[in-house]
Amino acid sequence: MAASLLRTFPRPPWEVFDVAVHSAQELGLDISIVDRNSRHLFFRAPLRRKRPQLALSVTDTGLGSAALHVSWNGGKARAAGRCASRLCRQVETTFRSI
Repeated sequence: MAASLLRTFPRPPWEVFDVAVHSAQELGLDISIVDRNSRHLFFRAPLRRKRPQLALSVTDTGLGSAALHVSWNGGKARAAGRCASRLCRQVETTFRSI
């Protein structure tokens, strides 16, 4: 069964995506695809034997903010959920420090 995590930020979508990519790199996530045009990022948690694939997308809410959506599928849901939560917390921390 698929699961997901959604966060909204009062920032433009391109800025949220750039911070998310930077945060994923800082956390040492295994990034496989970065598509800046459509604002999609595909990655895996670091140093796990059976690492679930996670997908991140950033969309414009039309209300002056951007929605960051992380989703995953598969049997390692708890590990994927922790990885998604860590990434979202890192993005939030980065925006608080700006």
